[in-house]
Amino acid sequence: MVIACVNHKGGCSRTTTAVNLATSLAIGNEEYGIRRRKVLLVDMDPKGNVATTFGVDKRSVGPTMNELFARGVGDTSLKLSDCTLGPEVLTRSMRNAWRSHNPDNTKAKARAKAREKAVQKEESPAAKDQAPRRISKHGISTA
Repeated sequence: MVIACVNHKGGCSRTTTAVNLATSLAIGNEEYGIRRRKVLLVDMDPKGNVATTFGVDKRSVGPTMNELFARGVGDTSLKLSDCTLGPEVLTRSMRNAWRSHNPDNTKAKARAKAREKAVQKEESPAAKDQAPRRISKHGISTA
């Protein structure tokens, strides 16, 4: 199956539609009977915003598919493999992008761990002999 999102007008949500459609097909949806699919998303736009959507720094990417197709049929100076990003690049880029947009996540994990330790301490036999304590939402033990 081939699905193409094409429109020559700018700002018509081509990239957004293509990325969301590709993601939805890759994930699937049991409730609606949509099975997971293998997806190849090809960005023909010279701006390459699909890469940006997945957290890839466009300045670090080599030649684009647009450059590949702009060459003549007999031109072998550029190969398809020169213009593609593999899953390892996308995974690394997406993780880095997520971390940069969620810097508080590591702090939240540390707070959750501290709350868990406090709860475990309260549940210990030694803690039962002490006055009852409550844990505030900030992980602070109060009497």
